[in-house]
Amino acid sequence: SSSPSIGDIDNDGKLEVVFGSDDSKIYAISTGYKLPKESLLPWPKFGHDSYNSGNYYGVKVKKRTRYPPYLTMRVEVSDENGNRIIDGGERVDVGIDVSNKGKGSAEGVEAFIFFRQGSFETNEKVLIGDIEAEKSKRVNFQISIPFNIKTGPCGIMVYVSDSAGYRSEEFNLKMNCAEVPPPAFSIYSVIDDDLTGKSSGNGNGRIEVGETIELRLNVRNEGKGVGRDVEVSLSSMDGIEVIEGVSMIGNIPPDSGGEGVLVFSIPGDFKKDRVSLELKLKEKTGLFSKTDFKSYPVYERVFSKEIAPLGGIVQTLPSLAVWGIGRGEKLPKEINTGVLWTLLIECATRSGRYNVLTKDNIWTTLRDKGKDPEKAINECVSAMCLVDYGRSLQADYIIGSELDIFGDTYIFSLSIYDVQRSTILKAKTKETKSGGYEALKSLITSTCEELFGMK
Repeated sequence: SSSPSIGDIDNDGKLEVVFGSDDSKIYAISTGYKLPKESLLPWPKFGHDSYNSGNYYGVKVKKRTRYPPYLTMRVEVSDENGNRIIDGGERVDVGIDVSNKGKGSAEGVEAFIFFRQGSFETNEKVLIGDIEAEKSKRVNFQISIPFNIKTGPCGIMVYVSDSAGYRSEEFNLKMNCAEVPPPAFSIYSVIDDDLTGKSSGNGNGRIEVGETIELRLNVRNEGKGVGRDVEVSLSSMDGIEVIEGVSMIGNIPPDSGGEGVLVFSIPGDFKKDRVSLELKLKEKTGLFSKTDFKSYPVYERVFSKEIAPLGGIVQTLPSLAVWGIGRGEKLPKEINTGVLWTLLIECATRSGRYNVLTKDNIWTTLRDKGKDPEKAINECVSAMCLVDYGRSLQADYIIGSELDIFGDTYIFSLSIYDVQRSTILKAKTKETKSGGYEALKSLITSTCEELFGMK
C-alpha cells in the first residue's frame, strides 16, 4: 500500500522496484530490464526526486565552477523534398552539433529552434543535457511547417543555451517559402436503400419510413492542392437516427475522387414529408472546409403496388431520369437552371408513376462512367443524345427540357422519351411573361403537372 520507487539500487545496470509491505518489510524486486535513460523514468519515486519537490522538472542545482562554458554549434538544415524551398506542410530536418569549448561544464543545455515568416512564428525547444568542457553532443530535430504559410521569404533561427544563461551565437538561415495550393471539393451523394451492405429497404431509390439508408458519397477534388485525411460527417435536426455519422475518405489528389458511406435510419413514426441533412467536409491542411445541405422527400413505406387492373400482373415501377434543363441561347446567365432542375425532379416524383433518379444519382453515375456531368448536361439537348444517356443511366424513360426567353416571354418545353424504343411519348410547351424565379417555378411546375396529367 506504499508508493514504489524505481531505480538501480545494486549498480548492476538493471531496474529494481522497491516498496514497503503490510507485513512491515521492505521488498526489492529485480525486473531484469536494463536501466533506461533518465528521461524514460520521469517520476521514479514519491515526490519525484530526492528533494520530494513534486515538480516534474525537479530541482535544478547549479554547480559553481571556477570557469564558465563556451558554447558553439554547427547547424544543418534540409527540407523534405530537397529543393531548398520550404513548402507548406513540409517536414524540415535540423541537425545541431553543439560543442563546449570553455573550461567549465555546461549544465542543462537546450536548443531553441524558430521558424519565421513575417509576423508569424513557431518555436520548439529540445533538451540536449549536460556538456562537459571540451566535449560535444549532437541532436536531430524535425520542424513541421504549417500548411497555411504564404509564398515569400522565410527563415529558420537556432541557438543553444545552458541553465545558467550561457548561450551560443544565433544561426540564421534565410529561405524561400511556397504556398500550398488549396483543394476544393464537391460532394455528390446517392441514396442506397436495398438489402445489401448496411442498408435495409425495398431498393426503389426513395427514402421511406422505417428504412435504413446508406448515403453513398463521391467526393471530387476540383482544386489544385492535395486534400489530406478528408472526412465527411453527417448531422440532422429532423429526428432521424444517425448510425454511422463520419466517413473517413483519406487523401484525394487534384482532379480525383474518393468514396465513402454514411448510414442513417428513418424512424417508423417519422411524420415529416422531407428530411434535411447537413454534410460537413474537413481535411488535415485546414485550407478548405465545406458544408453541404441535402433535402430529400420521405415517403410512406409501400409494401406492394399494382400497376395493372385487378387480377393483372404486379409490376415494379419503371425508372425515370430527369435530365438537366437545357439553356436557350438567349437565357440570362444569372438564371440558375440547377435550382429549377431540382423542382422538375420533385414534380416528376410526385406523379407516383416512376422511380425517379435524383440529381446525385445522375451526376455520380455519369462520373463513374468517365463522363463530365456538367459538360454532358449543358451540351446534350437532342432526342438521340438524351436517349443515349438514358441508356447509360439504365433508365426506362428520360425527360428532356429547355428554357429560353424571347422578348419578355419565357418559353419552357418538356418531353418524355421511351429509352428502349427511342421514341418520344409526350411533349408539352408553355410560356409566361418574365417575373423572376417565382414565375419560372410556376411555369415549370404547371408544365410538368400537365405532362403527367396531374391537373
